[in-house]
This record gives sequence, structure tokens and C-alpha cells, in this order.
Amino acid sequence: YTEPAAVLPLEDGDSFVLHRSAEGTAEEIARFSRRDAARFLEMVGEWNSVLKSAHRRWNAGLPAGDDEGSIAYEALRRQSAWDVVHKEFEHEVTRRVLLWMGFATFQPPTRSGSGALPISITSGRLEFGWATPMGGSGALPAALAALIEDHGGHVMVDSAVSRILVSQGRAHGVETHDGRRIPARIAVVSSAHLTTLPGTLGAGAPEGLTAAAA
Repeated sequence: YTEPAAVLPLEDGDSFVLHRSAEGTAEEIARFSRRDAARFLEMVGEWNSVLKSAHRRWNAGLPAGDDEGSIAYEALRRQSAWDVVHKEFEHEVTRRVLLWMGFATFQPPTRSGSGALPISITSGRLEFGWATPMGGSGALPAALAALIEDHGGHVMVDSAVSRILVSQGRAHGVETHDGRRIPARIAVVSSAHLTTLPGTLGAGAPEGLTAAAA
């Protein structure tokens, strides 16, 4: 769990350091705006005290509730990240950092409904940093491959699937781009994007899937 959590380079050669603590990050913000630093600490406190639990309920698809925290969360969430950040903070650096955090889920910051993202994602960075596998990002797939092989499986690389083999409405194997056919004993599990999956299934693609892709 990294410390610092993240570093944002600035045009003048300086950089903004997001620490794994609200206080450390507020000190960094204070280099640019003491008002922003104070408001940042207030928002982190509001998030941890009442808004976080409402956010978890919303993420789980549970009823929002009618308590004060849930009402405040809904009011925050329904706004755009852009509007929240520009309303709450005055300095361009503070705004850039929090909009960058809010963009971590690849939602346009001007989209309504993204208002909670800047503080919610920043809160996660304050708590955990940016979780990174020991040995670098490549260590994670290497560990997963080792786990599969320890259980008798086999991992193939450079073997892109060009076609999923279908018979009587059931996927029973795959064909790779170089013509190899690999049978499936139990199932074919795919992470192919919805828009490409019907083409991979060919004539065996269910009508509902093809309609959804369209």
C-alpha cells in the first residue's frame, strides 16, 4: 500500500503529492490554498462520518434511506464532479487533483451523478494508497497463472480466440487465431466485450445477445 498514494506533476516543474493521510494531503494543499486545505479536511470528515455508509448502500443497490446522511449523500451524488470541485475549492491545483481522482472510474467529470466521486475515490487513496502487487503489476497475473498450474491447469499466451465453437446451443470449445481447436470439458468462460461476442459466436449467438450488442 503505497506512500505516497499518488503524485501529480505540474507544469512549472513542481508536483502535488497525495499522501496516505488527510492531514498530510491537507498540508500539501495548503501550499496552494489554506482555504482549500481546511475545506478538504472538512469534506473528508463529512465523508467518513455520514456519507460513506450512504455511498455503500447506494453501491449495493439498497434503498437510500431518509436520514440526514442519506439525504446529504444524494444531494452530493446527483451533481457533477466538475460542479462540486469548482464550488468547494478555489485553487486550480486543488481542483485538478480532485477531478483527476474523480475521473478514476472513467466517468466524464461533467456528467450529473458523478458528484461523490472526487471525495469518495480520494478517501480510498487516503486509506489504502494505490494498492500495488509486490514485485510490480506483472506479479499479479504471474501469481494467478501459478495458481492455475498448481491445480493442474494450463495457461496459454499469444493464443487469441477467433471463434467460440457452438453446438446445439452450447459452447463446447474455442478456436484460436492460428487454427488450433481447444475443447471445453465444463464451460467456456469469456471476458470478451459484449459488442464483439456475437461475432465470435457466429450463427450460434443467441438473438437476445445480438440485440443487446446492437
